[in-house]
Amino acid sequence: MDIKKVTLNNGAYICDIDISIDEWKTILQDENLMNNNYKDALIKFHAEPKHKSTCKALGIKYNTSPQSFNGTITNFAKAVQKKLNRFEIIGADGQPTYWIIPMLGKHIGEHFEWTIRPELIQAMNELGIKEEHILQNIYNEALKENHWVFLNWFPTYKKYVDEYKQQAISEKWNEKVFQRLIKDTTDNGISNLRQKNFEWSEFENIKKNWSEIEDTIKKIATENSIDNDIYQKIHSFLRKYTSENKYAASNRVIAAFLPNFTTTIVNQNYLNNVIEKLRNIIIDYPKATGNWLTDNINFINYCNSNVIFNDPWHSSLFAWYLKEYFEKEAKIKNDNNMIMKKYIDLLLANKNLILTGAPGTGKTFLAKEIAKALTQLERF
Repeated sequence: MDIKKVTLNNGAYICDIDISIDEWKTILQDENLMNNNYKDALIKFHAEPKHKSTCKALGIKYNTSPQSFNGTITNFAKAVQKKLNRFEIIGADGQPTYWIIPMLGKHIGEHFEWTIRPELIQAMNELGIKEEHILQNIYNEALKENHWVFLNWFPTYKKYVDEYKQQAISEKWNEKVFQRLIKDTTDNGISNLRQKNFEWSEFENIKKNWSEIEDTIKKIATENSIDNDIYQKIHSFLRKYTSENKYAASNRVIAAFLPNFTTTIVNQNYLNNVIEKLRNIIIDYPKATGNWLTDNINFINYCNSNVIFNDPWHSSLFAWYLKEYFEKEAKIKNDNNMIMKKYIDLLLANKNLILTGAPGTGKTFLAKEIAKALTQLERF
């Protein structure tokens, strides 16, 4: 059995463990060794910038005990040592140590920072072991709850978009389909527009002069792509036959031919709100540009890079789902604040509050939340 000793250099603990990438891959795929706790702890470290963190920071981030990360990584390391059965490690204090098998470590002030070893990082990357992107989690939850956007709306969207594209490419428009595309206020498959939709007289003018833009529409329907010049050209055509610039109505026409390229949010203000919320939770999400087409392309590209959709066209409806998701989240937060205010007012008035309920119903959690809210009140 090889005895390896840990050395200390400027606060950093160093030991050559000599486990290859292939060996780490074998370990990570060993169902008898790996359990969900080991994998979860590694994934959480892996998700941190440069794959490093302190257990305390992770404990705060995931609302759990820092010791749980320490213990899990130590137990994982012991299991790895037992499996390989070729070395023992003696720490700088002369005692057996284990954490340094999967990690590098150093003192950062009063805390101790761990960094996943490069070979283990590479093995995790090659096996695709990583934390799911927050948007992937949100999308998965939408499917799990059979949200109406994907369960009810999407089949209609797909049917109608196929129809719009086919008729645009063939340049043979059915009157009913063309009216649904341009004029129908609701149930056109893309977006309902009860305000700022085209008037009947405007619809008739657009229909009468459709040949002016037909080749352009055919091009975007065929190629499933559009650039800003073509986008502006279609807007200019529609503006020519309307009393005012109806951006949302024009965007809706354009979106009908571009699945998985643009979203079904045709109102720029709605889109701006979604982008603002995304940037609050995702550090690298692109800034809003104010250009509907650019912001749509950025959204689709970002989602396609980070979310595996069951159907590629889901990406176009995902923006609207997020709109509802963030609105629901804001309502829940507001409702919780109102409930919290009731408890706080009772406690401030009576100096005593008894929370009752069966075990596991959240009394301790609520007590902590009330205490946390109280410490933020100026009057307290």
